[in-house]
Amino acid sequence: TGSDDKTARIWDAETGKEIYKLEGHREAVYSVAISPDGKRIVTGSGDNTARIWDAETGKEIRKLEGHSKTVRSVAISPDGKRIVTGGDDKTARIWDAQAGKESYK
Repeated sequence: TGSDDKTARIWDAETGKEIYKLEGHREAVYSVAISPDGKRIVTGSGDNTARIWDAETGKEIRKLEGHSKTVRSVAISPDGKRIVTGGDDKTARIWDAQAGKESYK
């Protein structure tokens, strides 16, 4: 889940207990996506960034920078190779999930 407290949280679906708190964004987290293999989490935030996290450790892997306004939406392709972000700057961006590089704007 994403939150106004600038974090995303990962929960155990069976117990309802918090597993990890993902900390690093400087503004509210508006969108969260999990990779098809369950190994990565992507978050989008009011700090104009998306971030990729390791789902097993809760550690940040990389920050995706390029939007000039809030990132409202994040998605991961079915093969897990691309990340799509949409922002208040009226752009959608496609990123290489491994390299963290912007592929298309």
